[in-house]
Amino acid sequence: MKITGSEDIIAGILDSLDDSVFGAGIRTTHSITFQFNDLESVVEFKRNDEEPVRAEDAFWLGFVAKSFVGQKIRKKEAYVLQRSR
Repeated sequence: MKITGSEDIIAGILDSLDDSVFGAGIRTTHSITFQFNDLESVVEFKRNDEEPVRAEDAFWLGFVAKSFVGQKIRKKEAYVLQRSR
């Protein structure tokens, strides 16, 4: 599952992965890559078992992430997830 959006949206999603119980679960079951760009930033989720991302995981990730979007963005270097090259 690939999500593209503005920097603050992608940062909010990444924050929700670090700061919520649900996000911690997603981090253990998915490989997550991201890239910040000036125009569009990207975060991509792939399940570690190579199955498709479950619809309910996508729904709950969005539900949790919405409370983080729009908050002050951390320094980009603070994100510990795997980065895209």
